[in-house]
Amino acid sequence: MSSVDSILDDVLDDDAYYDPNEKTIIPEGSYPAHIISFDVSREKKTVYGNPYNIYKPVYRIDKSVDMYGGMSVSDKGIFRFRGKNNNPSKKSNAKGNLPYKNMLDKLEIPIIKVMVKGKEVYKLPSVDESQVIGIPVIINVYHDTFKGNYGMQKSAVANIAHLWKDGENLNSSVSF
Repeated sequence: MSSVDSILDDVLDDDAYYDPNEKTIIPEGSYPAHIISFDVSREKKTVYGNPYNIYKPVYRIDKSVDMYGGMSVSDKGIFRFRGKNNNPSKKSNAKGNLPYKNMLDKLEIPIIKVMVKGKEVYKLPSVDESQVIGIPVIINVYHDTFKGNYGMQKSAVANIAHLWKDGENLNSSVSF
């Protein structure tokens, strides 16, 4: 084997491993955590042509939690449906925004009421990662079961229960 191959073998680890002891799944329950990631999908269209995005926070359970502290768990995703773009032939899905509104309320992100066609409604702002990274929250973890390539699979997913009032914000520069 040439010296180049030897060097590449040291740099590029091509081995793959499986550790059966790492099948730890976080038990269902409530945990103190921090938002460590907040992905926003590219804009997509509903079957009616209305634009939407999916917001997907990732939470890290606080290190104060025995055994599960430091583990990460993802949210399944929160949809934010936008307007009909003044196209009366499109069907509105404003009621589908309730989970997004609930997330904003739980994170205490300000929402304003506005009048639209004589009705008082909530204007739901877009949120980006810089506004929520590091926020301390209490999450509810539950198990999602699905059929995968290797049969029935179970994974832990989470959603925000409420702010963790005694938790430390990991990013003190967060502001709204």
